[in-house]
Amino acid sequence: MTIPDDEKELAHWLGTQLVGQNLSRLIAELRAVHGDQSTITSLEAILAWFKLSDQVIVALKNEKVPESVLVKLNPLKNKEFSRDDFEAEIKKLLNADETKQFLRLILNHPAILGSNAQAILESGLSVLPRSALQDLLRNSSLLLELQELVLVEGGAYWSELPVKGEYREALNRGWERLSQKIASHTQVQRRGFLRRVLPYALTNLATAAAIIVAFFTFPLGLPQATAKAWGWQKPDAFPTNLDRSSYLNRLADEADEWFNKRPDNPAAAAKRILEFRQGCSFLLLADHSSLTPADRDWLKEKCRKWSETLDSTLVSLEKNQDTAAAIAAVDAMVRNLSNALREKAAA
Repeated sequence: MTIPDDEKELAHWLGTQLVGQNLSRLIAELRAVHGDQSTITSLEAILAWFKLSDQVIVALKNEKVPESVLVKLNPLKNKEFSRDDFEAEIKKLLNADETKQFLRLILNHPAILGSNAQAILESGLSVLPRSALQDLLRNSSLLLELQELVLVEGGAYWSELPVKGEYREALNRGWERLSQKIASHTQVQRRGFLRRVLPYALTNLATAAAIIVAFFTFPLGLPQATAKAWGWQKPDAFPTNLDRSSYLNRLADEADEWFNKRPDNPAAAAKRILEFRQGCSFLLLADHSSLTPADRDWLKEKCRKWSETLDSTLVSLEKNQDTAAAIAAVDAMVRNLSNALREKAAA
């Protein structure tokens, strides 16, 4: 893919990739260029901005930052920067001793930090500085997390982004087939959510399956499983009466149920992988009340990566129809995730 050089064109182009059908391909190509050496581990870090407002100046005075230092920082007042750019600008304005003494205090002050997340939901990626767009490209695994954010919470801007004509026709046909069911669904308050999400979800078969199944099987927040549910799809997959260690081991045992059935053709393999992928969605939506907040954050970060692996495996399976390769990829992922959960339980 050809990535635009112009900042505005880059923002618009990347937005269309988030709601288009080629995001997995883009991520694969970016990884081929940059590898897996991601330097930023959270989307929040990329979306954050730093601004030296009047409020922050007053707060820094109260923190005993000298007036002589604050005067030097005047050129930065009321401007938004990424963390790296903000740090670089401070170093240009302060001498070495001042930087050593006050840089951390300024960067870590809670009033100086804000987020572009809401602005992105309303207006797209053009609100981000070029450095943040480049960070997204260099840390491409976070594009899936950003896609999830705009699909679930994005406003009219994201609904109006252009989709190729032949693909728009396919989306409209998909919507027509589902509209009657949605219209008759008792949970009226969720129609808007699905109407907004469906056009994006249909650009990826795995995402579409997970969202559509989730919509029609989530009566009260957590999903209700089918009669043949397994793993994290089961109605009792996330019990509330276990201690932390037992709960994490329970999740590992449920993940290992993947090995109970061995598909022998592409269609059966895709179905099995989609079921696991749906289980990941259920896990992300569960409360996990047995875990600490830090454990929950760790688990959800891991689950997003597992979901990413499942999505890419499905794309490869749909393209190459290599059942053995797809099953082997998920086997390896499940062994790794099960070990990670059990190690976490023992920690």
